Amino acid sequence: MNLMRNINLKSFLYLSLMFLSLTACGGDDDENGNGGTSERNDNKNTAYTDNAATRIEVPHLQGGNSKFIVYRTSNKAFDKDGVNYCVEWDRKLKANRWTCYIMTSSNSKKNVSRWYADKGELQYPFDTSNLSMSDYYTKSNGEDCIYGSGFDHGHLCPSNDRLYSSDVNKQTFYLTNMQPQYKEFNGSSSEHKYKGLWINMENWIYNFVQSNRFGSTDTLFICKGGTIDNESQILMRKNNIIVPKYFYAAIVWKRSNMNIYSGIAFWYEHTKVFHDDSPKAYAISINELEKKLGNKIDFFCNLPDKIESSVEKTAATIDFGF
Repeated sequence: MNLMRNINLKSFLYLSLMFLSLTACGGDDDENGNGGTSERNDNKNTAYTDNAATRIEVPHLQGGNSKFIVYRTSNKAFDKDGVNYCVEWDRKLKANRWTCYIMTSSNSKKNVSRWYADKGELQYPFDTSNLSMSDYYTKSNGEDCIYGSGFDHGHLCPSNDRLYSSDVNKQTFYLTNMQPQYKEFNGSSSEHKYKGLWINMENWIYNFVQSNRFGSTDTLFICKGGTIDNESQILMRKNNIIVPKYFYAAIVWKRSNMNIYSGIAFWYEHTKVFHDDSPKAYAISINELEKKLGNKIDFFCNLPDKIESSVEKTAATIDFGF
């Protein structure tokens, strides 16, 4: 009898431990950016019509005048849920608040060339499937207002990061993915071709994903934008469009083989003066970035609270190879 009682007790303890283990691990996010965890998360996105709002890279959605837009592809090898990138577009300000996306060793492969519009097409098309023309500032001839303003169409999700297929690359040219940027900042100045603070950061991110430091199943969760919400952080208004005084990026790296997360952010003043500095000089913590933005954007809200707090409190420059 005692022997049977001991066996039953051991079986009960074993099954209990197995249950706890499955509960702790079963809800973890996957390499395509999806959340879904039993760990505590008080600030996650809950009011949404598109399940992409639960992805790790998506900040807390503001709602109201702002529209959450998801650009998709039918290619499930690119992303399990077919997500290319996401945008929050403010229909009152008629501007992009942020663009977010993920990078992996797989989805950053270069299989096609950069997209160029055919004759009669716009190189930077309006997204009329998600927005009406009244949600944009346009010229009398129907062109977008960045043309002729003296500013570049600055990609937030870069074309260079989306050469996996023609459809995902073309989507990066939508106006909803653009912010006006000085040529010297963006990297298209004829005197400093392919150099500048923004393109330096873009190249650093891409090269990091291609490096030996980045694992084959790792994921970078990235959110980029320009300052549009605070009048003191607006450089000017040109052709009615908001020209941000600052640009930023918030990044979380998940090492899948160890389930470890690291975070870093970058904060740049938008100037017409050429700079060729390393992104390290502009690295800050994600918490610092949120403070600079007046706590109007809550990054990585879909991470469990403990992980979010950990990755946002320091700029993990050593982890990222600086």
